[in-house]
Amino acid sequence: MKRTRLILLVFTSIVNLVFAQGDDCSNAVDLGTLPVPNACSGGNPAQYGLGAAITENGSTVGSTAANPYVYMTGCQGTATEMADGAVDVWYSFVASGTELGVNISSSMANPNFGLWSGNCINLTGRGCAVGDASGNLNETFGPLIIGETYLIQISGNASFIQGTFSLELNNNLDCSGCLEVGVLTANPPPINGAYAAGQTVEFCYTITDYNQTGLVWLHGVQVEWGAGWETTVNDVTTTVPPSCSGSGSWSWVPGGVTGTGPNAGTFPSGFYYESNLGCSPIPCDPNDPGDNYGDSGAENCDPEFCWTLTTLPPISCSSSVPLTLTVNTSADNESGSYIGNYCQSDLTTDYTTMLSCCAEPPTISSTNVSCGSGASDGTATIQTTGFALPWTYQWYDATGALISTTSFSSSNTNTLSNLAAGSYTAVVIDNTGCSVGNTVVVSAPIATEPTFSLIPYICAGEPLSLPSVSNDGISGTWSPAIDNTVTTSYTFTPDPGECALPTSTTVVVRPAPTIDPIADFTACTGDIINLNAVVAGLGTSISWSSTGGNFSNATSTSTTFTPTILSGTTTITALVSSVICTITNQEEIEVTVSDAVITDFLPIADICSGDALSLPATSTNSISGTWSPAVDNTTTTTYTFTPDGGQ
Repeated sequence: MKRTRLILLVFTSIVNLVFAQGDDCSNAVDLGTLPVPNACSGGNPAQYGLGAAITENGSTVGSTAANPYVYMTGCQGTATEMADGAVDVWYSFVASGTELGVNISSSMANPNFGLWSGNCINLTGRGCAVGDASGNLNETFGPLIIGETYLIQISGNASFIQGTFSLELNNNLDCSGCLEVGVLTANPPPINGAYAAGQTVEFCYTITDYNQTGLVWLHGVQVEWGAGWETTVNDVTTTVPPSCSGSGSWSWVPGGVTGTGPNAGTFPSGFYYESNLGCSPIPCDPNDPGDNYGDSGAENCDPEFCWTLTTLPPISCSSSVPLTLTVNTSADNESGSYIGNYCQSDLTTDYTTMLSCCAEPPTISSTNVSCGSGASDGTATIQTTGFALPWTYQWYDATGALISTTSFSSSNTNTLSNLAAGSYTAVVIDNTGCSVGNTVVVSAPIATEPTFSLIPYICAGEPLSLPSVSNDGISGTWSPAIDNTVTTSYTFTPDPGECALPTSTTVVVRPAPTIDPIADFTACTGDIINLNAVVAGLGTSISWSSTGGNFSNATSTSTTFTPTILSGTTTITALVSSVICTITNQEEIEVTVSDAVITDFLPIADICSGDALSLPATSTNSISGTWSPAVDNTTTTTYTFTPDGGQ
């Protein structure tokens, strides 16, 4: 596989220069978007993926070498290093394809070409080449990210060489590879091409375009790093993506993998896919990703693999120790069990920066702009360490443009105010020329609506409380006052300082189970008592109970009660409940049971037909009641006295 090692060498001095167009990274000549290449299907197969070329004539005559100066080693062509401190010019373009074809014809022997991404303060090398003694250079670089802006650096092969050149560029698409686009990001990015001693960096590699050539599936992402990083393969912190296909899982394998396919090989530490597909017999060994197939869905999702590395501490720091990082990919025919001989030409991503040992990285912090205002009222503050004052503070925006300089400061902190949302980089230079920096983001928070777990309903009288903190951590208050007896709409008002919007929720209050009062009564021994309950509510049921008698149906609103006591008092409990409520209600009826008393009346003398006749409503022993049938003074009749209830 083709490898390009990138080393960013930086020399810093406190000099403010004004550069002519193209003479410096910040004034690069804009070439616009390169012509879009042909698709990889349809039309003439010989033209698949090819893009038209553009030509730009330029000159380094009269230009100056940038300070600080960046260049790369590990170049293609006739030499492995670009010249240090050469007179250079810069161009920028927007990629329309994944490969860049470069053709230079120059009056300068051994012209130097460097391809960079990022901005001018956070440059990341993407590849370099040195032409032949006749001034010709013809090379290909990639993979590139379509739509991203790249920078080109062109110079002679020594600080004193100047001349003219013709630059021809064209973007192509790789129509035969598996890995089309893999994006490596570093957070924070290097500043002036260097990381400080003891600095922690999170790297993420995202595969945004993968072609399953020959039906091979993505199986591994190998990651190796140089001695400038203190982190080892056994203690590295990693984050794996979910499976794209759902048939297995990704994991970090510090010991690497040996594939079992007919054309497979041995691969170093990295992320590998484990599944139960592609092994015989099944199940596959869960501790050996080399015996199975890869992730079949990688071409339809963008798996992201992240890991965190820390540079050597100050006591072990040496600028000569390589601060390198290499990322490679493998299909399941390479590191797994699949057959075939594919993906062998996929490019490897090499990332190399410098280790700055003169100072520890400064701490940096920020305050966001006002919530939802779009204002420019954010701040960023950097704090340095050490005693090599005075310090010079330089601030850069997300484009790499210098926006503020504070020179010869005796304060170890520096604050930039009135900032809009965005990324800002601060560089601190002490009186020895040591340069370190850090990057911070000023965010523009947008007021969001708090979320709460749904309260579908309660029953009248049940406890009700509304949370003072939302599911997403926003505190506030509710209005109006809570009422657990009636359906009410409540409004949540976030506390001052919370970047959140008011929100409302309605709590539905449903009827609780109720029962109408039932009067106490008195019964005679042996009586059977009729009970009728009037209940209300949704899904209300009743349960009768008593220790002093039995019910004909203990779950019916209409039932009879037969006391089992001969005399005395017992209690009947009627409990009503509902399947939708936690609250219940009950009615208690006191029943007094006693022996029956025979009513006693004075004899009534015979009457003549038509004589007045009335029967007493109360017996001589004070029992009230009614007579039946109705009094008839025309015929001899037998009347029955029925005592009133409760006697």
